[in-house]
This record gives sequence, C-alpha cells and structure tokens, in this order.
Amino acid sequence: MERIKYGLMKFSDETNMKIKGQPSLLSFRSFVLGRRVDAKKDTMFLLHWVPENIFPDEWVSEDKVPYSSSRKVHLSRLPRGAITEFDPLIPKSVNCGRK
Repeated sequence: MERIKYGLMKFSDETNMKIKGQPSLLSFRSFVLGRRVDAKKDTMFLLHWVPENIFPDEWVSEDKVPYSSSRKVHLSRLPRGAITEFDPLIPKSVNCGRK
C-alpha cells in the first residue's frame, strides 16, 4: 500500500492532479473537447478527463457542464484497472479485491 501511495504522490506531482489529504480521495478535472447539437436542438459537450486513461470521454448536456468540470473519487472507487496507471509494477490482472 505504501508503494501505491508513493506512486500516487509522484503521479500527482507529474500531472498536477490534486490529492486531498491522504492519497485516498483523488480529484480529476475535465475540459470541453467538442460540441454537438442533436436533432432536438439540444447542445451537448464532449468532456475529456485529466489525467487521461482513467475515465472515458463523455457527452453531457449544456446545463450539466458547470457541474461536470471536476470529479472527486475515492481510491477504492477507481475504475477497474485504473490503479495500474498509477503504479505500472502492479500486474493488469490484479483486481484490487473487487468482484
């Protein structure tokens, strides 16, 4: 666990990703990558999450963009396999105890 915490701190320094307090609550930020207007004339924005390769890009409605610019996620709630982005020494097959 200490190696993972160290890897998170190092990753945080390299990517400017904020880690609140103990490295268990991670803050991610998004930026608008694209815009589209659907058949109903609703405007949607494509959000790209940073750091990359943790959360996929997602389309959100115009009214949700201000509320979707950041995301705080507990380390235990990261998507499956995301922990290998922080510590490449952990095999990709490690499930982190999730079923």
